[in-house]
Amino acid sequence: MDLGTVLARKENVPVSTLLEALQATLEFEATISARYQATFEEVVRVAPPSTSFQRPSGRISKVFEGYLGVYVDAQDKCVLSTRLRAIKTTRH
Repeated sequence: MDLGTVLARKENVPVSTLLEALQATLEFEATISARYQATFEEVVRVAPPSTSFQRPSGRISKVFEGYLGVYVDAQDKCVLSTRLRAIKTTRH
């Protein structure tokens, strides 16, 4: 099962889980790039085919793009909450 399928199944992904998984994925891509001294996409393109896993078509981290709205929504709520507290504080 690929990462996109896992993310699509989970309706309410906690922001912290999403960000941790994204960070781990970015670190993995960077490690592979550094190890082979090539971009992640180049490494994937020249890697021999495998029957045990599906080869990604590009960067694995791209699968997170459709789910970053969860993070943006959480940040919006946090900013709004902070602003409301500031307004209440200044009124007293």
